[in-house]
Amino acid sequence: KDDEIRFFISSNILDYDTYTSSIPLPHTKKGFPYRFRATLCYTPRCHRNQGVDYTDTELDIHFGRYRNGKMVSINNNEQGVPYFIDLPESKARSDYRKWDNVKHITEGLADTARIKKLRDESDIYWGLSLKTVERLDDKPGRGMPFCAVVTMKAIDNQNRAEQFVKLCNTTHTWSVVPLNQNVMIKTYHEAETEVVFEE
Repeated sequence: KDDEIRFFISSNILDYDTYTSSIPLPHTKKGFPYRFRATLCYTPRCHRNQGVDYTDTELDIHFGRYRNGKMVSINNNEQGVPYFIDLPESKARSDYRKWDNVKHITEGLADTARIKKLRDESDIYWGLSLKTVERLDDKPGRGMPFCAVVTMKAIDNQNRAEQFVKLCNTTHTWSVVPLNQNVMIKTYHEAETEVVFEE
């Protein structure tokens, strides 16, 4: 839709924390007039000895702004912080989909209708962090590919896609490649064509 910006980042897991802190988001003088959501997909190695979830590697997604040197994720996920938090395994599974290889995070209901204030010019940079938990010593998740899709829906119904592309290009950190949806739709329909072979 015209009032949405959707981008995806694909790469490989490098270490315990694979992250970027330099995603420049378009904004107004007041701040960021968006509702955010993000989806992470990855394909971990699986083994039946690992119990009901089978996966050998867990990725934990965090997307948000940095405050006082630490990232504050849009869903207030504090897994992986260097201090103790009281988070039982059952709550980590229900709230943050621990051990699932597809994760979907959104803001809380109280945060969705507000503009996130812009404190200073350096505040335009948001970050994505993927924290890796390995069950086995051989660390099968290192080098594993992943893809994260972030959607920003403007609560003021404005289209800022061009501003986003310009910000990415002027920071010389990101190379933005727009996707032609018509070509993708055509490719999808051609791929779904039923082929009948003559005998």
